[in-house]
Amino acid sequence: MKHITPVSIFVSAVLVFLLDLPWLYINQDWAGPMILSIQGSPMKVRLIPALITYILLAYLLHIPKNIVEAFLLGVATYGVYDATNYATLKNYSPIFAVADTLWGGILMSMAWWIRNRYLKMYR
Repeated sequence: MKHITPVSIFVSAVLVFLLDLPWLYINQDWAGPMILSIQGSPMKVRLIPALITYILLAYLLHIPKNIVEAFLLGVATYGVYDATNYATLKNYSPIFAVADTLWGGILMSMAWWIRNRYLKMYR
């Protein structure tokens, strides 16, 4: 595992968040109605838990040694979340679960690659 500092966690968290924004925006019309059917009210993001999520993903981004490991870590991380939701929530879409799981792999591999390119430029 690479040396982890508060700055590296912060930079990684911002990077993961920025890369995740298009996915969140594009899928709001898919996820929103699904969440409404699950909980009976519209989705409302809570800021502190969302920040904690991105900090945890940023920490995980320091584990992979290559882009394939980053992809697999993203698939595993998002897969646990999505499989648990599909197993426990009546109206959780299996298609959404698969798509979101694959997005986790894409997101983490992109973030890993960009972060490592950035680090090489400034070493």
